[in-house]
Amino acid sequence: MRAGVCRRMGGGAMEGGMLLGVSCVGGFCCAAGVGSSLYRGVSRAYSAAVAGVSDPREGKGRDLRESLGLLLRHYVRNGVACFSECTRLAMRSRRARRVASDAAGLLGRRGWDASAESAMSLCIAGCIASSAASAIVFKSLASAVLVPACLVAAAVLVVSQGGAKEREKIREQVPDALRCMEACLHAGLSLPQSFAEVAHEVDQPLKESFLQVTRDIELGFPMHEALARFHRNAGLDELGFVAMALDVQYSCGGNATPVLHAAEDSIVRGLDLRRSLRVQTAQARLSAQMVGVLPLFLLAVLSMASPGFLDPFFADARGMALLVLAACMQVAGVLLIRKMLSVAV
Repeated sequence: MRAGVCRRMGGGAMEGGMLLGVSCVGGFCCAAGVGSSLYRGVSRAYSAAVAGVSDPREGKGRDLRESLGLLLRHYVRNGVACFSECTRLAMRSRRARRVASDAAGLLGRRGWDASAESAMSLCIAGCIASSAASAIVFKSLASAVLVPACLVAAAVLVVSQGGAKEREKIREQVPDALRCMEACLHAGLSLPQSFAEVAHEVDQPLKESFLQVTRDIELGFPMHEALARFHRNAGLDELGFVAMALDVQYSCGGNATPVLHAAEDSIVRGLDLRRSLRVQTAQARLSAQMVGVLPLFLLAVLSMASPGFLDPFFADARGMALLVLAACMQVAGVLLIRKMLSVAV
């Protein structure tokens, strides 16, 4: 009997050893395949990036920083090809599409050629890479989920704040642009000539909108279509009223100076009201940002510092119910604060 038990134990150990060996070989093969695919993808991306650059130093070699810059610009411009399907699914969401478009616009105005799809694919690739790195380094499933969530929340916050600051800067420039246009029309210039003169006088970011109208007219677009594109690209209701008034004046004739003067006064009063509201709601806006980001950040830090910190919540149905209740209360608090702060001007 003892011999039979020993034989069974030996057979079980052999089977366990074979299973472990097969698992190790399979894991090594999978890692080698993923690494080889990543290497080929990065190599093709770098070759495409270098092929699109005319460099007089070609053949003399590039340093590491310049090579990484070319590779990064390629990915910002074209995105990560292996996540194209995930990007297409994510872009079906209206909010995700708007945030990706705002991110691409911010990158484009800072000299990085990007599209909404490429920005979304880079975000997905960053989330997957950070999740895998967190799971490997900290050996915690919670950190593998919370770290990408923190990165996404931080990216959305940066993009939204950057877009809001840029829209405010455009609003601040609109009165000066209207005064310049009013002076040009009063001096006898035509509407296309006035747009060209204003584009020469104003600074970025409003300068690009007026330059776009000038380019559209030079390319043969009708004036009403160029003004519609002007309103759509600027993205401000104040410029929508100005574009509509100028379109009517250009089509029917008449003096556009009083209309521009009235629009300028209205925009100046709106700017004063916005400044007052921004000062009065500064603390509430900071509270909304802290309520939205700080809990995720703290949970991510605690999960990395103590990998088993959230395990009791997943070990029992009551713990999972508490997590769901906390998440619902968190979302409700953020939405309530945003509703309180959404004042139409």
